[in-house]
Amino acid sequence: MIKSLSPFALTILLICLVSCQSVGPGPTAREREVEATSSVALTVEPTKTDQTVPMLKQLRRVDTGGDCAPRYKHGGMGACVNKAPCRGFGAMNDRGQILCTCYGDIGGCGEAQRCDEKKLTCVPDEEPPFNRPR
Repeated sequence: MIKSLSPFALTILLICLVSCQSVGPGPTAREREVEATSSVALTVEPTKTDQTVPMLKQLRRVDTGGDCAPRYKHGGMGACVNKAPCRGFGAMNDRGQILCTCYGDIGGCGEAQRCDEKKLTCVPDEEPPFNRPR
């Protein structure tokens, strides 16, 4: 029978035999009785963050349309919210009102600022956007 097997089939047969022998017996009765616990009690602590501002409820961002949106110095624009320029974007609050905001700063950013998408806050308009030269 072995002579009728091709070298490939013989190789596969040998690999199967060797792999079956390399698998050892399962855990012993004593090993199954060992309880996997730690002598150190588990403590749960809140994650420490460097966040200085408390988390605010996220407002739903909405498209406000209009053509009064302010243009920023290094490109990009704000929004036109309720027919007024907004240095930020329009968002809807719980009462269904559309507000100008920049990631929690209701009213948007100041005149010399812009709403930064990377830093998620108001930054000086002079500061170029992320990875752009001055």
